Amino acid sequence: MAKVAKEPRNIFRIDPNRLDRECVLHVADVHKLMCQLADAKLALAEAEQTYVAVKAELDAKVRKNPEKFKLMKITEVAVQNAMRNSSDYQEAKELRDKCLYDVDIIQAGVTALNHKRDMLKGLITLYSMDYYSEVTADREEIESINKTASRSKGGVR
Repeated sequence: MAKVAKEPRNIFRIDPNRLDRECVLHVADVHKLMCQLADAKLALAEAEQTYVAVKAELDAKVRKNPEKFKLMKITEVAVQNAMRNSSDYQEAKELRDKCLYDVDIIQAGVTALNHKRDMLKGLITLYSMDYYSEVTADREEIESINKTASRSKGGVR
C-alpha cells in the first residue's frame, strides 16, 4: 500500500479540538519564527552595509573620473544617476530590498502568531466556561437551502 503524504502542519491554524496540543506547539512555533526573524535581520544588516559600501565606492569613482561615466559636469544629481546605472549598485540594492522583504514577511508571521496566542487564550476561556457553539444558519440561508433541496428532488421550479 502506498504511503499518503501528510500535509505539513499550518502553524497559523488552531485545532479547536486539541487546544492543549496547540498551546504546547505554539511556544516552539514562536521560537522558530523568532530565530528566522533574527537571521533575516542579520542578513538585512549585512546587505545594508554592502549597499552603503557600494554607494560610497561608486560615488568616489564617479567623482574621480567623471569622463568614464560620461558626465559633463559633476552635480549631486548627475553622480546619483551615474551610480544608479552601475550593475554593482543595482545588485546591492536588490539584495537589500529582498532582505527587507524577508524581514517584513517573517514579522507578519510573528504578528499572526501573537494573534493566535490571543485566540488560544479566548478559546480556552470559553472551553473552561463550558461554552459550546453550534453552527447555525439565518432564516434566508435556510430558505435558500430548502429551495435548492426541493429543486434537486424535482419539486417546484
